[in-house]
Amino acid sequence: MLLMIRILVISLITIKSVLSQVASDIDKPSEKKLLSQITKESLIEKLGTLKTKDNSELEEEISSFNKKVSFYIQSRDKECKGEFSSVEINSTGTSEIVRRRLSKEERRLCLLELIYFRKKYIAEIFIIRKKLLKFEHEKQINNLDKIRIKSITSLDQLADKLSK
Repeated sequence: MLLMIRILVISLITIKSVLSQVASDIDKPSEKKLLSQITKESLIEKLGTLKTKDNSELEEEISSFNKKVSFYIQSRDKECKGEFSSVEINSTGTSEIVRRRLSKEERRLCLLELIYFRKKYIAEIFIIRKKLLKFEHEKQINNLDKIRIKSITSLDQLADKLSK
């Protein structure tokens, strides 16, 4: 039980320190707040909402979403590799910084979870991008058809003038 509490505290402190470090690199205060709230569950939920978005808004949304996913993956990867420290209170009552590496099994499970998340993300974002590309392609075909009709009409008018 104590080990589970230590792991939980370490994870929370790690996530907080990584988020605050990355957030300090960002200029906008609103983005700092958003980065501190990134979780796997929120990313999966947002991925689901992207499927229903209107195509006109989708490209900007995908770009913003990719930044969040990239940040999450980098943070989680560091956490899985044990690149974090935690503050613990020792027996004398003073706090001390403790660096703890994950066991091989913990590291393996952590990395597997990250891999499964990345696989899900890649599969879902492919579907969304494919939908967007089909929409853009259809718009281009329609524009090309309009140009074709306009050109043929113009040439028909020129041919009528020349034939009189």
